[in-house]
Amino acid sequence: APTPSRATRVLSGMGDSDDEVLEEMEVFLAQELADHLYVLQYPLRPQWKPHEMDSIKAVRHRKAQKAVQLELKLDTSSSHYSDSSRYPLETSTLTSTLVPSLTNHCVGIVSDGKVHLTPLHAVVQMRPTLSHLDEDDNARKEEKERDSKARGKAAADAAAAEEVEDADEKGGEEEMQLMQVSFRRAESERVLERRRTSYANLTDSREKETWVELAHQSRSSIDSEELRNKLLCSSKAHIAFPCSVDEYLARLSCGKSYKGGDGMPVDLEQETPAEATLKQGLSKEAIRQMRPTERAAAILRHTHAICFSRLCELCGTTPNKQTLDEVMDVAIMVQGCWVLRSTLACSNEREVCARDMLLLHFCRERTITTKQYTELAKLTTQLAREILSHVAVAKPGYGWEFKAETDFAFEAENPSVTLAQKNEWQRIEQDLGRELKKPAASASARSDPPAAARRGGKAAGSQSAAGKSAAGR
Repeated sequence: APTPSRATRVLSGMGDSDDEVLEEMEVFLAQELADHLYVLQYPLRPQWKPHEMDSIKAVRHRKAQKAVQLELKLDTSSSHYSDSSRYPLETSTLTSTLVPSLTNHCVGIVSDGKVHLTPLHAVVQMRPTLSHLDEDDNARKEEKERDSKARGKAAADAAAAEEVEDADEKGGEEEMQLMQVSFRRAESERVLERRRTSYANLTDSREKETWVELAHQSRSSIDSEELRNKLLCSSKAHIAFPCSVDEYLARLSCGKSYKGGDGMPVDLEQETPAEATLKQGLSKEAIRQMRPTERAAAILRHTHAICFSRLCELCGTTPNKQTLDEVMDVAIMVQGCWVLRSTLACSNEREVCARDMLLLHFCRERTITTKQYTELAKLTTQLAREILSHVAVAKPGYGWEFKAETDFAFEAENPSVTLAQKNEWQRIEQDLGRELKKPAASASARSDPPAAARRGGKAAGSQSAAGKSAAGR
């Protein structure tokens, strides 16, 4: 076997000890089927008894919903099949449920000593659909509606006949008739929102997309063989790689250090992850690869509100003064928890003031309604809900509740920090009061950032310093 490379030793964690390299294979990325590959899981089917793929009668697909439906033939000759059932069936329908993707998956195939990878389009779970029960129920409802309409029509015809007779008796005299007019109160936004998110509305929206029939091919068919060949990458173009081989393998092996081009060890803990990783979502691996001073801010940008103990756990550190100092640079205390400062969370001055008003309210009370917040911050309902959704969770019938549980333990263990944060909120409240008194169309209001926004600069630094000194005491 060839001599093991430094990258292989880094990956295996064996250091300089002997570790045979059995085989080295080139990796190719195929894209031809990337938008069509699905993984079908059967969580209700035992592993030792999979579905017979030869029993597939029909395959249907909804592209926009990434939905798949299989219609399987039932073995009517089985001893488990009942002919006396109220709903005798010859087929069973399995409908998919989309599994949220938490990472990237691919299908790999090895051919001629080369690994070919194709990204998956979706992962779905197949479960039985008891649509025949719904159809039977709908049929009974339709029958009742037809009977009701027939009775109503007969009653209407009888009433019409009586009116004709009365008119003939009165000699065609015209008579004034009373008309009933009803008025309906306009529906509130809460009622409209509930209707939009109701199960019936979601079902109707889902059923608007029709099923597309697909042709099913057996595993040994010529068409299946042609599709498998499309999993092989035909292009030999080199894919640009943003890091060296040693660095890549070190990242795969839980971020172990490696030697750079100058022969000095490089610690991945001191490297910042790619921006693309943060856009896709903040994973524990991405957090671990950040500089320790950047971890708290990155976590707060994704969670917006979190207790200190959980924040330290995600940062991979124990609760200490240094971590608390780093947190106070980018966050402020609400209900004993830490919330990202508005100057870092909002894109403009108006939203900074509006968000600070909301956080100030949450410092005193855990709940607020959309109407209360829109009136308090003078916002549109849409913008108010957007800001609320970051730091609160909707409670039907109650409004919005601050998303993190009150951390009484932290407040009791850190009274000096709690007092410093309380004083900072008093200063913020005074700044907000001055901003509300300013004329809306004044030049200063258009050009100068509000005091709440200036806190992101030197003022925020001085306030954080005040909190730090209090923590030190």
